[in-house]
Amino acid sequence: MSMTESSTALSLTALIQRPEELEAAWLERIEEARPLEPLLELLQTLAANGNPGQADTFGGMLMESLAGSGRDRELFQVCRVLVEACGPTLSPSPDFCARAVKAKFGTEPWFEGLARKLGFDGEKLDWQGFQTLLSWRSFLPGHVLMHRSGWGEGLVTSYDPDTEELDISFSSGIDRRIPWRTALETMKPLPDWDVRAMRLTDPERLAELVKKEPLTILRRALTSLRGKATSTVLKEFLVDKVVPAKSWNTFWKHAKKAAIEDPRIAVEGSKARPMLTLRKKALTLAEEARQALRHQKDAIAAIRGFRTWLERATREEDRRALGSLVFELLAPRVEKVGSQVERLAILLFLEELDLLEEDPIPGILAGLFGGESVESFEVLGVIEDPRLLRNAVARLPEALGEDWAEKVTEGLRDFPREALDSAVALLESSGRKDLLVRAFEEAAPFPRKHAALLHELLRVWAEGGMTGAPRLPDKEVVCRVALHCLRAVCEEKAGPERSRLMGRMQTLLLGRKGILPELLDSVDRSTIATARRIGLRAGDQYPPKVQELVEKVGRKRFPDLFDETSPMAFWEDDSRIWTTAEGLSAIREEFRILKEEKIPENSKAIGQAASLGDLSENAEWEAAMEEQRNLTDKASQLEALIKKARILSPELVPSGMAAPGTLIGILDLDTGERRSVRLLGPWDEVHGEDVVSYLAPYGAALCGAKVGEEVTVTLPSGSKHLRIESIEVL
Repeated sequence: MSMTESSTALSLTALIQRPEELEAAWLERIEEARPLEPLLELLQTLAANGNPGQADTFGGMLMESLAGSGRDRELFQVCRVLVEACGPTLSPSPDFCARAVKAKFGTEPWFEGLARKLGFDGEKLDWQGFQTLLSWRSFLPGHVLMHRSGWGEGLVTSYDPDTEELDISFSSGIDRRIPWRTALETMKPLPDWDVRAMRLTDPERLAELVKKEPLTILRRALTSLRGKATSTVLKEFLVDKVVPAKSWNTFWKHAKKAAIEDPRIAVEGSKARPMLTLRKKALTLAEEARQALRHQKDAIAAIRGFRTWLERATREEDRRALGSLVFELLAPRVEKVGSQVERLAILLFLEELDLLEEDPIPGILAGLFGGESVESFEVLGVIEDPRLLRNAVARLPEALGEDWAEKVTEGLRDFPREALDSAVALLESSGRKDLLVRAFEEAAPFPRKHAALLHELLRVWAEGGMTGAPRLPDKEVVCRVALHCLRAVCEEKAGPERSRLMGRMQTLLLGRKGILPELLDSVDRSTIATARRIGLRAGDQYPPKVQELVEKVGRKRFPDLFDETSPMAFWEDDSRIWTTAEGLSAIREEFRILKEEKIPENSKAIGQAASLGDLSENAEWEAAMEEQRNLTDKASQLEALIKKARILSPELVPSGMAAPGTLIGILDLDTGERRSVRLLGPWDEVHGEDVVSYLAPYGAALCGAKVGEEVTVTLPSGSKHLRIESIEVL
């Protein structure tokens, strides 16, 4: 279609919602009816949009105009469009149908025989007769038939009116002579526009459409596939039959983009495997989004939905229309939602789309995190959307005032994982290197809980972002924390988040500027031993290259550590937790209180909160449900730990060696201070302040040492150099 033709069709289509103006424009166009194609396209559009009666009326006007001008051959085009678009609802037009058929087929050698079979006398032909003749015509030379039993599509090459037999050349290479009646019963005609038919009748035009009009190919393929197909089915339908395999990726990229913008195609499902459906009624992206989201009550879910539609919009007009819809549906909710965080999410989304006239965001952030009674930064996790989270974090300095960096540092461990990179980057921008070191020291003892945060802080350390601080993290600490974090990530539940963090951790440790080789070359013997143990106990997901590097450097620097004849000490068995009877009793009591007191009390609180009304705006219910999750998670963790617990006994403890169950006399070589510590289990603080857990960094460094040996204890605050002066079994 030329630019002029396209403009004509577009100008008429734009008037569909204004019937009087459309009829006036139509009457003006049909006086000349040149070109005819835009007028036929409008008839199809009217029928497709639920107006077959209007299409019938306008079609009758057009046929009368063409007949009056003696353009009988063009009558056939109008009749064909009307019968295909409107079907049985058409008004009788026997004179026009007869003139159209005679003008189109009257000189064909097969016409007289088929007219006799049809009972056509040459003067009158109703719509049913016209449709039957079209159907029969589809089984004659120049048309493509689909064999239902496996021969595929074939081109009818000749027809013998005496024997009423067809010669058909199939795309599979088979040629057959078939009785015309048999073909009617066993084969299906393919319309001229079908890509399978074009492959045999007009391959050059088909190749041009594949290259220049992928949307046309896509529409035709979907029509052939009953209007609905996945990308996989479309590929099977088209590749090597219509689209060359080597061109598929390019074709699909352009076809999918055009489909997303096409109001007649719905694109649903995942990006990797979308489902495409031809609509009965055309819908713009904004109209489609309105239908999908107008009843969505949850603001966060609505934002997530709008994000999907905005990502699909590649044209500026679609983005503008979606922006208007966002404002229409979300702006009124700002004052209605009960949660300040949901209100914040809506405002951040409106701000991102440049739909805010005023800026209340700093005030909301200040109310959440800047007053005397402040929320934890953890509540930002409700927002979910990473882009909005980053924008919220970026606005914290103006909301929290001059001491914003201190407040961010205090709450850094509470930020949702999706916002950690933004929060750490914001802290970097403050220039407060001491705060970065402080954040690292506070998170370092908890690598399982804060693996993502520690990764960001380790990255800052590796890039020199902490250099110049009054106190730098010791390399011994950095090495241990990094490997403990890697192990913690390995043990997380499989999923996209773990995969991303695992990739980042490996890049930090082993990438082009990875920190692990330099760390292993500089840390002490006990840290190398710890690094090795971490890898040996980490499971199958632990990266082999990390452990290989630890083994390689460790064997070179401390070969005695790798003496395979040395048995594993009892406290090195991760499947057990050693403690005293009193310590085990204390942890069992804590578990009992959780199961028998706190969790039942919380269940009552949930019931009371649920009785207060609409749960979507019930802060008490949300708080009670969150507390329930925390309590049940903690109970599950304690139950698992109790199952691993074993009681310490004197016969387990090796003679003359620091181990769980010993009293150790220590000299601090840096300060000259002497002290005694009891090395026990993680729950044995009931025994007094001098108890050190063998699982804590301080206790782990002492384990295995003998009298007279010097030990370096690595703590988040730095290293301590100790000498073992005495060891007694408790």
